[in-house]
Amino acid sequence: MLVISFAVALAYHMVLSQAAWGRVLTNGWYAVAAWPWFLVLAIGGALAWPGRIAGVVIPALISATFIAAEAIGLFAQMVPTYTGTPLGLEALRRLASLQPWFFGTAMLVGSALAAFTILAAVGWTLLTAVRRARIVNA
Repeated sequence: MLVISFAVALAYHMVLSQAAWGRVLTNGWYAVAAWPWFLVLAIGGALAWPGRIAGVVIPALISATFIAAEAIGLFAQMVPTYTGTPLGLEALRRLASLQPWFFGTAMLVGSALAAFTILAAVGWTLLTAVRRARIVNA
């Protein structure tokens, strides 16, 4: 009920803002309160389908979509907007200049490498778990 109520309220806001200002002014973060529960419903539904493939593929696709959206939003939109330059060392230098000295360019690069390493480890762990489940259920 929460997910449906939020979806209806956001659709209503979209229609009203389009009518009043000629463009939709409903931001995606308005749905933050309902989004985790939507994911619970979607993944729970996928896990309830017959066979194991939907329970693995649907959550993996949702996760891949989130990762791609974050990467595109960060590297293609946010960094060029905040720095006034395309993504590169100059953009990193400008981003680092907005922070205290210990959050410099080295920290930005290091944290990005750490994030990608953790993401790769999670992916490897999930693939290993799926392979083991196939062997056990075969």
